[in-house]
Amino acid sequence: MTKVINQLKVILADTYSLYLKTQNYHWNVVGEHFNSLHKMLEEQYEQLAEMVDETAEKIRMLGEKAPGTFSEFSALSSTKNPNSEYPWRKMVEDLLNDHKNMCTNIEKFIKICEEEHDYTTNDMLTQRLAFHQKICWMLKSLIAG
Repeated sequence: MTKVINQLKVILADTYSLYLKTQNYHWNVVGEHFNSLHKMLEEQYEQLAEMVDETAEKIRMLGEKAPGTFSEFSALSSTKNPNSEYPWRKMVEDLLNDHKNMCTNIEKFIKICEEEHDYTTNDMLTQRLAFHQKICWMLKSLIAG
């Protein structure tokens, strides 16, 4: 179960970092797609906030303390800091890359859950994977063409 808990901590840190980045881009996006991006990013960071809470609570259910400081998240997360100076397209590409990385990490983590016979965490991750895959599709569609 230690593997599962350690991976949950990484997922928590990555999700929180992606939440902050998405919120930063929501605040700072400019350009021709401002209105649609502003609304879309708000919806996404609200969903990510719920996922942060769900993940932290899952760690607690498994008997561990959830990381909750910026230094802990920074040490655990592979998500890079946002650049609020990016033009809108670069912001979208940056978020797309992060969501792709989340998909890759979650797919690996699902295998660990299967090995550990942790079906409830596996179920949570499967739903999370579907969320990130949908966001990838939406972001790719936005910058296509």
